[in-house]
Parts: sequence; C-alpha cells; structure tokens
Amino acid sequence: MFFLRYRIVSVIGLVNLSILCSNLSLAIKGGEKTDIKQVPWTVAVRTYPGEDSLTCGGAILSQ
Repeated sequence: MFFLRYRIVSVIGLVNLSILCSNLSLAIKGGEKTDIKQVPWTVAVRTYPGEDSLTCGGAILSQ
C-alpha cells in the first residue's frame, strides 16, 4: 500500500515537472540550443545560465 501511494505521488510530481519544462522555450541538449518540444524524452533540462538558470526534470511520458 505504501509503495503504491509513493508511486502515485512520484508520477504526479513528474507530470508537474514535465508541465513546467514544456513551458520553457529553450533547452540545452549536447551544448546546443534546442526546442523543448523536440526532446520530450529529456530527463534533465536546463535553461541557459543567463536565462533564470533553472533546472527542471522531465518524465518519459511518450516515446
């Protein structure tokens, strides 16, 4: 029961982080500027340091 509850909370957290990431227009992938919509499988996405220096996680929602 505890494990199931933990998994549900984890999935909800990952979905919330994915929504946050989808609101970003740019991501770093291999040192290049990349559109976030082209990397839906990205696990960790960072904006450029000059642009909020935000780090967010993404979930593998579809592939």
